[in-house]
Amino acid sequence: MKMKHWLAAVLPFMVLTATAGAAPYVSSNIYEWVQSSARANYFFNKRVMHYGLTEDGAIDPNVLIVPTLQTYDDVAIADVVAKRRWRGESLAGYYNLVGEAAYLRIDLAAGTSTLERADDLDSTWSTLTTTFPQRVTIIKELPEKSLERKFLEAVLVYEHGHCMEIAAQTKKVLTADDLKRLEEHERGALAAGAGAVKEKALKDDVAAAD
Repeated sequence: MKMKHWLAAVLPFMVLTATAGAAPYVSSNIYEWVQSSARANYFFNKRVMHYGLTEDGAIDPNVLIVPTLQTYDDVAIADVVAKRRWRGESLAGYYNLVGEAAYLRIDLAAGTSTLERADDLDSTWSTLTTTFPQRVTIIKELPEKSLERKFLEAVLVYEHGHCMEIAAQTKKVLTADDLKRLEEHERGALAAGAGAVKEKALKDDVAAAD
């Protein structure tokens, strides 16, 4: 239920600028900006992202649910419209397209990200079209400089530093079992972070030697 209502809960904090063709203003209190490309701006919702739950209702810190947002420029909007026209899909409301909201389910243990749902948005933040791609991405297999990998890695870095905050957004009351799971997860994250630093240092040494 939380995933279904995240958009309605935060859209009042997002305001379309008065300048025609300008990207919508997105509140930094709700969204974490990650990067901008020539065609879009990329954010994730840090106030709604939360962990998964096990069947018995305990926090599962290895599963991270992340609402994301992209805002498009005019060229990206024209590209979306052109592709829909080519596929014979409805263009109703697409004259007013501003971006896309999506839901990612990240399996931290497996290192995968699943795009579970994507909503095309108009300037009133209403959904034009919803799809359920269920596309699974292995994060480490993405090119190191790709926008998708940089975005996902930024989400992971944020999660490492905000475990308790994300847990509080998952459940109002944390049980002793929840806290134990989170402590174990944090220890694992610290160990993984140390390993990543060593791996990067090794790669840098190899590159310098070449």
